Amino acid sequence: MLNSDQLVLFSSAALLLLIMPGPSVVFVTTQSIAGGVRAGLLTTLGLALGDFLQIALVSLMLAAVIAMSPVVLDYVKIFGATYLLMLAMQILSSKSEEPGKVSIAGNRAIFWQAVVVNATNPKTFLFFMSFLPTFVSTNSGSIGAQTFLLGLIFVLLGVGTNGAWAIGAGLSAYKLVTTRFGSLLQRQMPAFVFILFAVVLLKT
Repeated sequence: MLNSDQLVLFSSAALLLLIMPGPSVVFVTTQSIAGGVRAGLLTTLGLALGDFLQIALVSLMLAAVIAMSPVVLDYVKIFGATYLLMLAMQILSSKSEEPGKVSIAGNRAIFWQAVVVNATNPKTFLFFMSFLPTFVSTNSGSIGAQTFLLGLIFVLLGVGTNGAWAIGAGLSAYKLVTTRFGSLLQRQMPAFVFILFAVVLLKT
C-alpha cells in the first residue's frame, strides 16, 4: 500500500489543481449563483459522484479502452455535448420571473445533472488516466487498488474545495437578484456556461 510520503505528495498536488478555478469551479459557482448555496453543494456532490464513477472505471482499466477507441470517445463527447445543450435550451426557454424569485431545477435534477456532466466528460477519463498513475508504485501492491485510493482522496478533496466555492458564490449572490437585470442574468448564466462546455467538448 502507498506510504505516507506518497499520500502527502499526491494530496498536495491534487489540492493545488483543485483550488485553481477550472470547469468544475465555474460549474459549481454558476449553479450557486443561480440557485443559492444548496444548489452549489448539490452540484458539488454530483460532480464528486461523476468523478468517483470515472475513477472506478480507470481502476478497472476500462478507461484505456475508451482512450484507444476514437469511435467510443466520439460517442461519449456527442452524448455529453447534446445533454449540455438540452439543459441550456431548457433554461433559456423558461419563463421570466420577478427579481429575487429565480426558478431552478429541483434538488434531484441539480444533483443528477452534475453527475451526468462529469461522468460523460472524456477529458476527465484522460486526466485520471494520466495523473493518478504518476503516484502509484509497483512495490506498493495492486496498481488498481492504489489508483482507486488516490482517486478517492482526489474526490474528497474536491468536495471540500468545490464546497467552499459553492458557499462563497451562493452567499455573495444574495444581492444580485434584487434587480430585474440581476435576476435575468442569474437565471440564464448557467445556460451560457452549458453551451460553452458543449462547444469545448465537441472541439476536443
